[in-house]
Amino acid sequence: GQSREVVHFRVFRVFRGSKSSSQATPGRILPLAPTRSNPPMNIAVRDLTFSADVAGQGSPILFVHGFPLNRGMWRAQTEALADSHKVIAPDLRGFGESSPVTAPLTMDDYADDLAGVLDSLGVGEPVTLCGLSMGGYVAFAFARRHRPRLARLV
Repeated sequence: GQSREVVHFRVFRVFRGSKSSSQATPGRILPLAPTRSNPPMNIAVRDLTFSADVAGQGSPILFVHGFPLNRGMWRAQTEALADSHKVIAPDLRGFGESSPVTAPLTMDDYADDLAGVLDSLGVGEPVTLCGLSMGGYVAFAFARRHRPRLARLV
């Protein structure tokens, strides 16, 4: 059999304010505020919900964020490219405003989630997939599992 890479996540806090931990106030990573022209979408995939920024028309570009970030990390790119492409930037499961993680996940699970997001959005043509950090690992899994759906890997 083929081995499966399992990813475990730890819960942690992000602090805002002073660099001194004694003066910091507890916070959490929040998505950037939606723009008026591009409010986030909630996309149903199986029994899960994925929050995503989706805008534009043209050849699709799928952006996959790194750990421990969310779709907001791609805001500058999605806004710049929405005039010429359909841009899709989902929160991966367990991140941002998407469904929480209820069991250990593999990169293959995340890749299959992305294929489900594309299905739910009716994206049938191959996508340009851009992943950073953990998003790059997810992108490689997507390329391996869903090769016909991939035009380019960045």
